[in-house]
Amino acid sequence: MGVKFTQFLRPSGERKTVEIDGLALEVEGFAAELAAAGWRLEIEVLRTGQVHADVCNEEGQLASFIEDNGPKIPPAIEALLRQAHGLWVEHGRLSATLFDLKAALAEADEL
Repeated sequence: MGVKFTQFLRPSGERKTVEIDGLALEVEGFAAELAAAGWRLEIEVLRTGQVHADVCNEEGQLASFIEDNGPKIPPAIEALLRQAHGLWVEHGRLSATLFDLKAALAEADEL
């Protein structure tokens, strides 16, 4: 099935859809749930050659990573999607950014 990400291409920032295959079925399900809730899955290769990927919406990022391009990318994608889905579920499947979630966690710790 694969997970679809929007890839931003250099130097113009042109967008294209890329599919990342070989991920665990559970992780593919997490990605589908996040996308259905309006979270975007984005990826780009930086000028350094590293890969940046994130799960975001118009308000900001839910989760992201920067990793050296190569065999570490598929496991990093899986970890990204597990982290994003976990945060989203933990906070009631709200459309919130990582910053909102961190603030809510800090507030909960103070109670």
